[in-house]
This record gives sequence, C-alpha cells and structure tokens, in this order.
Amino acid sequence: MVDFSGKWPRRSIQDLLLEHSGIDIYTSDTLEKLRSSITEKGIQIDGFLKHSHGTLIDKLYKKVARPKLINPTFVIHQPLMLSPLARINDDNPAIVDRFQLCINGWEVTNAYSELVDPIDQEVRFQNQSHAKDAGDDEVAMPDNDFVIAMEHGMPPQSGFGMGIDRLVALLTGQPNLRDVVLFPLVKDKK
Repeated sequence: MVDFSGKWPRRSIQDLLLEHSGIDIYTSDTLEKLRSSITEKGIQIDGFLKHSHGTLIDKLYKKVARPKLINPTFVIHQPLMLSPLARINDDNPAIVDRFQLCINGWEVTNAYSELVDPIDQEVRFQNQSHAKDAGDDEVAMPDNDFVIAMEHGMPPQSGFGMGIDRLVALLTGQPNLRDVVLFPLVKDKK
C-alpha cells in the first residue's frame, strides 16, 4: 500500500544503489569495475556484456533499487552518463540537474534542466555513438539537427514528463500498465 502522507524523501541513485546492492557507482567508475562489482555481488542483468557504463548503471538501478521504492520518493543526483540531454550540475560535474519521482516501483515523473551548450551536447552524442558501436542497443542515436539548432542559440529551459498511465494504474490499483492504456500499440506478429 502506497502512503502519500508526510514529506517525500529525496534519495540519490548512488545512495539507493549502495543500500540495495552494496555497489558504489563512483568507486566502480569504469565499465570494467562496475561489471566486476556486479559479478562479485551475484546480480544477474540481461545483456550484461553488451551494455555501456551508463546503461549498466541504469539497469542495475532498475533491478535492485527502483522496485523497492513503494512510497513516493524523489530520485536525485542522476549521473551524467545517464542523462545525455540534461544540464550538468553547477556544484558537481559528475551529476546533472535531474530528478525522478518514483512510486510503487514506477518512474511517474522525469524532470530536468535542458542542456543548451552545443559543444557539450556534441561530445555527449559522440559518446553515445561509441557506446552504440560497441554493441549497446539501448543508447539513442545522436540528433545532429538538434545540435545545429543549439548552435543558433537556445534559452535556459527545463521541463518534466509525467506518465499519466502510471498514475492511473496507481490510482486504480492495477499492477500492469497494459490494463490502463486506452490505445495500446499492437505489433505485427511477423
């Protein structure tokens, strides 16, 4: 049962992963170290060997920590490598200005300050391309037109996305999102 009363805690991904897996993502600061830590802890992650460092952190978080966030929790201090479109934090260049609201193991809201620096964005897209070339199928492809638009100038901006389907599932007590989606996508059986 979700308890919406009281103050909703703010937890960093680093603290959540330390608590639920015993892995410090800033000590395991390379892909090899992270893979070694995950192997030592006996945690099984699908596609373990093909994921980039950022994707592996995300998969680890979604496997060991997020399902345990039942009551509303703001997940803060997202690592830079997880957020290719978010602005770097002024006080800590290893994280971005981003948060998620998680309830009942679901990410209900994702919010961040937008990156508006075309040079930084180009570097991040190049890093994503390298991860894609190395076999990480979950990394998004770069958007060169977006970088060109940024070069013409973009004002500081931020926003959030809210999963209305997830909110409806929470309010109606449905354990599966498919039960509340009005117009589900149907894939061809081929």
